[in-house]
Amino acid sequence: MKLLAIIITFFITVAVLPSCQKDQTIRPYSDIIVQIDGYEDPITFESIDAVWNYNSATGYIIGNGYKNEYVSLALSGITDTGTFDIVTHGGLAYSDGMDFTAPTISDGYIEIAIRTQQQISGNFHVAMHDGHQSKRINGIFRIVAQ
Repeated sequence: MKLLAIIITFFITVAVLPSCQKDQTIRPYSDIIVQIDGYEDPITFESIDAVWNYNSATGYIIGNGYKNEYVSLALSGITDTGTFDIVTHGGLAYSDGMDFTAPTISDGYIEIAIRTQQQISGNFHVAMHDGHQSKRINGIFRIVAQ
């Protein structure tokens, strides 16, 4: 009786599995590494969300760190590879999760190394201040639609 149950279960499994279809949704996969001057280690992110739209030349990456850090890089008007002013072609928001939340970018740029329909990648260098202290933020990012 046990053998019959095992055989029936096997045949049902073999009959059902081929009819299952893999999800065909395209999801963006991204990486971002952010180093704050004065910090020994780069930020380790718990979650990263990213979007790249080649046709509108816009995108963003949002990273949330394990220690409540937050980084958001916006891309706007990135029509080619090269160096772009971060204020006119996007923006950056950063919080260290404790006492530094910088609303003001005093200087910065984005360098785009790769820009295709499937991927955008590059690095950024920004100086930010919150009225009390200033920080230099450097990072590398990549968004790949797979």
